[in-house]
Amino acid sequence: MNNDFMTYLEKRLEEWATWFIRGHANGLGFSERSIEFRLITEGIITKSTAPQTVPIHEEAEEIEALVSEMNDYHKPMADALRIQYFSQEGFKERAMQLGISYPLFQNHVKLARYWLAGRLSAEK
Repeated sequence: MNNDFMTYLEKRLEEWATWFIRGHANGLGFSERSIEFRLITEGIITKSTAPQTVPIHEEAEEIEALVSEMNDYHKPMADALRIQYFSQEGFKERAMQLGISYPLFQNHVKLARYWLAGRLSAEK
């Protein structure tokens, strides 16, 4: 794979992780902030019947859809990729979360990146 494309893919993966780590899972209709916090910060709460727009990040959602597809194809690879980008643990601890060796964990992450690169380049 081209180094520029792999750099692009890494940027997309970091955006994907940042988007979901910050809690943009759409809240399933529930507010991300408690009523108490809203009272403190906003001072007053009014009930609105106006439709609320749900924040989206199309590129992050595309990566999530592809990782979900990857999960159906090879679950350990998708799990390793999620742990790599979502976990705050150290490198060795990330492998232990899956109960595998660190070299095997690295291999799963590397293969997952190549799988995503193939899927993204096929769609372009």
